[in-house]
Amino acid sequence: MVRLTGFVIVEGRKVSLDWTLLPHGDIVSSGDLSPTNVNCSGMVIPPAQEAPAPAPLSTPTPAPVEEEAPTDYASMNKTELMTLCSQRGLSTAGTKADLIARLEADDSGETEAVSEGETDEESQPE
Repeated sequence: MVRLTGFVIVEGRKVSLDWTLLPHGDIVSSGDLSPTNVNCSGMVIPPAQEAPAPAPLSTPTPAPVEEEAPTDYASMNKTELMTLCSQRGLSTAGTKADLIARLEADDSGETEAVSEGETDEESQPE
């Protein structure tokens, strides 16, 4: 079964078209245009096909986690190193080499943060 709807121009006037074409060739009309003088014999109307099922939504696979390259602390100045130590809760006292050693130890999980109220001097070994 096929349904045709819309408008056509017949003898200069717009006429609504609402036809249903049945599998055996008959036309059922409910519009202004009669299907007289229309021959659909021999016309093959394929059976209605079901729409294909939508593909399941796939969850994007997360990108593999890449290990971060080690930070090049030696290329940083002492102020930058002190800022990093401060952000990590590490002591900011000492030389540039002390700060680098502290940050590298923290990267490998070998140090503890400076406890609150503890000053830089108290955290330094005697």
